[in-house]
Amino acid sequence: MLTEILPSALVLFILRKLPPKRVSAQYHPIN
Repeated sequence: MLTEILPSALVLFILRKLPPKRVSAQYHPIN
């Protein structure tokens, strides 16, 4: 289960660090 939670947590952590413009452009389907 950790193997499934870690990737998603890393993505959310990176998305918060990245600027909102790039996040919405690249990872729009996630939202």
